[in-house]
Amino acid sequence: DPVASKSYVLEPDSRTARSMQIPAARAGNASTRTPRSLESAKTEDLGTQVMQGINAEGKRVTRVIPAGQEGNEKEIDIVTETWYSPDLQVVVMSKTSDPRYGDSVYQLTGIARTEPDPALFAVPSDYTVKEARPMMRRGPAAAQ
Repeated sequence: DPVASKSYVLEPDSRTARSMQIPAARAGNASTRTPRSLESAKTEDLGTQVMQGINAEGKRVTRVIPAGQEGNEKEIDIVTETWYSPDLQVVVMSKTSDPRYGDSVYQLTGIARTEPDPALFAVPSDYTVKEARPMMRRGPAAAQ
């Protein structure tokens, strides 16, 4: 339940729901290092595009693996194009072309801008709700 900042795990066998508080997001650590694989990457701004009625901001990241670095005779270009919706705060589409693994496409479909049915976030009335330990955030922000 994102409104109440609660997460529930339903256990059908015992008709129990474990309720956990979702911690607030913390600001990331500004001193986080860039992964080595992205240090030499070239990033291009692709502007804004409407995808399935949603405004999305695009970027293309090209990473080059030099010849001989991974047993390759020629340099390898890995290109990832990402379209992000600031409105929805999600990636709407992502395409990756990597000669080692082929092409892959991720696309968000069936986007509905309506409020979801509140029943989707309700624990069934015949379940007993038990409080559980709060969820832990992972990554640099959790180590504060």
